[in-house]
Parts: sequence; C-alpha cells; structure tokens
Amino acid sequence: MTRNGESIIIVGPKEIVAIIRNDLVKHYKVKVLEEITENFSTASDTIMRHWPDAVFCALPSDHPDAISMYHACELTFCTFYFIIKPNLHSDRLITCRWCKEPLKRTWAKFLKRSFDIIVSGLFLITIYPFVFVICAICIKSSGPGPVYFKQLRPGFHGENFECYKFRSMNVNSQSDSQQATKGDSRVTKFGSFMRKTSIDELPQFINVFKGDMSIIGPRPQLLNWSDYFAPKIPNFFMRHLVKPGITGWAQVNGCRGECYGVEDVNNRINNDIWYIENWTPWLDIKILFMTAKQIIMGDEQAY
Repeated sequence: MTRNGESIIIVGPKEIVAIIRNDLVKHYKVKVLEEITENFSTASDTIMRHWPDAVFCALPSDHPDAISMYHACELTFCTFYFIIKPNLHSDRLITCRWCKEPLKRTWAKFLKRSFDIIVSGLFLITIYPFVFVICAICIKSSGPGPVYFKQLRPGFHGENFECYKFRSMNVNSQSDSQQATKGDSRVTKFGSFMRKTSIDELPQFINVFKGDMSIIGPRPQLLNWSDYFAPKIPNFFMRHLVKPGITGWAQVNGCRGECYGVEDVNNRINNDIWYIENWTPWLDIKILFMTAKQIIMGDEQAY
C-alpha cells in the first residue's frame, strides 16, 4: 500500500473515490493531487503532468482509460493500484497492484543500498587499485585513448548518468549508438580479454558507490534503445523502477551480449521485470554466485 508523504491521484466513480480518499487520509499522510470522477480520458495527461507517487484507479481493468493510465504510470515511474469494490452495499475495498515492487519498501531500499556501499567500498580500496594499474598499462599499450570509457546511460527513473568501463575498443564514433558484435573490429586484443572476463565492467563499482547503480539490477542499455524499443515492447520502462546493475537476472539467464532484434530485447525486459517483482536479498546473493560461476566457466555470449 502507499506510504506517508506520498502524492496520489484517484480516479473512478465519485462515491468510490470518496471512500478511497477518506481511507487514505485517515491512515496515511498523503497529498491528494487530483480526484478524477468524470472525463476519465484526461487522467493520463494529468498523471504525465503531475508525476505522482501513486495512482488509485477504480475503473474496470479492461476499461481503455484504465489501460492508458497504466502506461502513463509506467512512463512516470509511479505505482498503479486497481481498486475493486466487491459489494455494492459495503465500503470495503480491495487493492490490487499491477506490479509488485518489493524494493519500494524502506527496509529493502536500506538493505540493498547498505550492501552496495559496503561491497563496492571494500572492493575500491582493496582490489581495484591493483586492477586499475594493470589494466591502465595494457589499455595504453593497445593504442591511443583514455583508460576509461564513459558513456551516458539511462538509470533509475530514466535519469541519465555517466557509466564507467575500462576502454575495450579503439576510439570510434559509433560507440554511443552501435552495440558490440561478434568479431567486432573495434575491439582491441586486450579489450577482447577484458570483455570475455567482464573485467571491463569493474569501474562500475565506482557508479555503485556513487549511487548511480546497484551491484545487482537490470543492465543499463544504450540511450537510443528507449526511443526504438519502447513503442514495440510493453512495459519497457518498468526496468527503470530500480537502479541498473553491474550484473542481473537477465545476464545470468543467457541474455547477454549482442541483441539481434525486438525478441531478444523483450526477453531481457521480461527477465528484468521478473527480478523487480520477485526481489529478495537471497535472490541478489544467488545472482552473485551465478555470475561468478559464469565468469569462471566462460560465456560464449561475452565478446
């Protein structure tokens, strides 16, 4: 359910909206931005204008305006609740959430962020300095250019951040728009080794410590993916409900490397959404072990 201090929009028949408002105001310190009891077609625009924390919808689940509202919530990263009134002669309401989000709980956010800070901090002050020196020498020996490759990627709630990697390619003008392919001529010899062993991703522990990323989460995609794939894939933006990760559920389940089209990206999105809806601390630990096994055993999709 919603939490104290959240801003909300309520949509539905007038009598049900009044029940929802009274119940929420009684039990939570929420800010009601709008109550829409007619002209439901305007609800989506209202959501896009206000960017609320949550939307409570008392329309039938197959109502076209309800579906439109859900997509508006997806774009504005707010939680969408369906309200069902099972008995016309009762004030009892049932709340249904279209997307479970365990990481919206305060204790879960605190636990995950604490884990990220402790692990990334320890890594950065112990192992990383040695890795950096070795990689810097090898990268500089492989050709001109910087040690780090920095690239804007969409992160939490779609906010762009500068993602760090060890440079594995020769400097080129296609890095921001063209993903790496098998046998890519842009990849240096040492770069190929780093990509196969995932060493090139280690600077992202800096992103984790800064708070741009998490150790576990959906991998941050190229900026142009949002414009191209979002209209073709339902729930595409749901992956931005959490911070992107160095590794994730999609990657340990074979969704790594080059994407060949909508079907491949859709498969990744489905895995990302499954992770978001089923997160537990134990799932993160499982993914860490699966990632370690994948690195040790090798992955033919890493190139």
